[in-house]
Amino acid sequence: MSKRPTITSANLVFLISIVLLLSFSALPLPLGWRLTVNELLLIALPLAVYFLLTRLPARATLQLHPVSGPIIALSFVTGLGFYLIDRCCCSPPC
Repeated sequence: MSKRPTITSANLVFLISIVLLLSFSALPLPLGWRLTVNELLLIALPLAVYFLLTRLPARATLQLHPVSGPIIALSFVTGLGFYLIDRCCCSPPC
């Protein structure tokens, strides 16, 4: 019998992540840094704590699959675009 997360526990992790995202959205950081902080600390950290507390297998629970090359390239180009927009439009001139 495999261990599966309950809907209540998954919703609790989601609620904690959303509350943290909303509370940290006013950080006076550039967009790129704020996105990195959001992804690493406010989404991945509660999820990692959840997996440590429940001892669920992360790979099976998250249903992780390999990502194709075009998706990786598109993600990189999107991130680069956000970086350039933030640097050109949202930062004060040097």
